[in-house]
Amino acid sequence: MNVKIRNLIFVYRLINKMDIISLLNHKLEQELLYELKEELGESITDEELTTIIRDKIDKYPFYIKKAKDTKIIENQCCARCMGPRYSDIRCSNKAQEGDYCKKHMKQISENDHLKFGRYDEPRPIINENGNKIPWRDTNALEDIDTIIQYQHMNLQKLIN
Repeated sequence: MNVKIRNLIFVYRLINKMDIISLLNHKLEQELLYELKEELGESITDEELTTIIRDKIDKYPFYIKKAKDTKIIENQCCARCMGPRYSDIRCSNKAQEGDYCKKHMKQISENDHLKFGRYDEPRPIINENGNKIPWRDTNALEDIDTIIQYQHMNLQKLIN
């Protein structure tokens, strides 16, 4: 298959379905086709090789893994903290006084409230300065997928 046809097929796939998994599958298919074609030479056609590759990709799909739940330790502090990448996590310290660790007890005594509330209550939407808290519930791969899907919507608008 010549390069122009492959590029047209790629653009067609982008227009119809564009998410991170589809793009990774397409990239994997193209790289395997190139490497196996070099290795096997003329002993198999591109169409036969593409069919075999697609069958294997379909047989062994990959997916975006969700973050694992963290273990709850006995007497764990009940305060919510801002975790990596604005994630919502429970304070990992042991509770010293009632439900809270020393750090969060000090926060309560100084401010009369917890900065991000308790882990078992609804998350605050704004902070004490009135700014929106940018909570994130996705991992990096899901963020990339969201950006790709957003760009796909923009591409669809431009085409139509």
